[in-house]
Amino acid sequence: MDIYEKISIVAQKPMIFRDSILANIVLFEDESEIDFEKLNDAIKRSGLSSLIDNLKEGYNTIIKDAGSNLSGGEMQRIEIARALYKDCQIILIDEATSALDLKMARDIEEIFASLDKTLISISHRRDIDYSKYYGKIIEIKDKKTEEISVNKM
Repeated sequence: MDIYEKISIVAQKPMIFRDSILANIVLFEDESEIDFEKLNDAIKRSGLSSLIDNLKEGYNTIIKDAGSNLSGGEMQRIEIARALYKDCQIILIDEATSALDLKMARDIEEIFASLDKTLISISHRRDIDYSKYYGKIIEIKDKKTEEISVNKM
């Protein structure tokens, strides 16, 4: 098993390809191998359902260059759906909710926290209490680290 199969990355600036929403979620998986139950669960949990339901072509809608036909939040949710679909043991989360409203950001943090995964998250948001979602929080300030919370999850 290589590193690609063990780690998912959810970034502030998602890697979005000029292809369908479906292809952007399942990344390189043959259509015959797609687990549509798992796909639909990832779409629902990432908050993409309403977007996809309102598109004429649904998840077969083609994303234009650099996601120009999507908002930043929609692109982040596609990348979140990709991580949920991929189901890796380790998820690196780098400002993954920065383009989402507070309610959606909290919902996504709740989803990540419910997974039996190792999560490494980087965030500058101050409007979310991350101690609810993560077992250990380390704050980096002035090039120094300080453990500020341990949650007995």
